Amino acid sequence: MKFIVGRIYISPRLAFRWQIPGKNLIGYYGVIPIIIYLLETFHTMKSQLKLQGKVDLHPQPEIEESIRGVEYDFFYTGKRQALRSPVIELHITSTVCDWAENVYIRKAWYMGHKDQWKQCIEDHVRQHLLDLSAGHMLVMRLMQDFEIGEKHFKEWDKYNPNHFRTA
Repeated sequence: MKFIVGRIYISPRLAFRWQIPGKNLIGYYGVIPIIIYLLETFHTMKSQLKLQGKVDLHPQPEIEESIRGVEYDFFYTGKRQALRSPVIELHITSTVCDWAENVYIRKAWYMGHKDQWKQCIEDHVRQHLLDLSAGHMLVMRLMQDFEIGEKHFKEWDKYNPNHFRTA
């Protein structure tokens, strides 16, 4: 049995064969295949931020007659976990208002690699709308004009991140 990791085959005895066109380089038994496996695993893990927790403040479980009108807004803030660290903590608050002026709020915090922070915000808002039963076609239309600008960002120092855990 062989495990495929990228372009490297790892056998159960931890021998590996590097696939280079025209050459088969056979490596040594030991830690090298494990290091390569861990590097591949880290590369795939860094592409997404993980949800650490969320708080929903909804007057009712879902929006009734969402076709009559739905609006959304959001803001976010974030900071690095350490100086020059690629790991960030991202806080997102999204608000959805329906035609009857009911306000649905979702506060969530994420932690992970900084590369996909914009995609994380978009996914958060999209999932909030879908969880409120807004309808897939309506959500697609609302998210068509989605953009993240400076007006959506709040400074970490002026923002109280602890209200997420107490709300």
